[in-house]
Amino acid sequence: MREITERDLELLATGAWILGAGGGGDPYHSLLAMKRLYSSGTTTRLMDPDDLADDARIAVVSTMGAPLVGEERLTDPEVAARAVQMMEEYVGHGLMQ
Repeated sequence: MREITERDLELLATGAWILGAGGGGDPYHSLLAMKRLYSSGTTTRLMDPDDLADDARIAVVSTMGAPLVGEERLTDPEVAARAVQMMEEYVGHGLMQ
């Protein structure tokens, strides 16, 4: 696994903006949210998919809707975390175990 730096976050956000990833919305607010998490000590690691077990359970949490809605009403990271927690409760164990 490789740790993602704040500089990596900036480059990923720029690439997502250029490629129109996520429906073409501006990734600026997501970048700000990640920088806020990093300033509180949170880190992110990039994992090689080949390192996952064949029966590994993972979660991808996303939002949908018009990009303008995301700018008017910022996404709360706690909502995404709660979605994963609810799935773990439903299946009876943590993900990626």
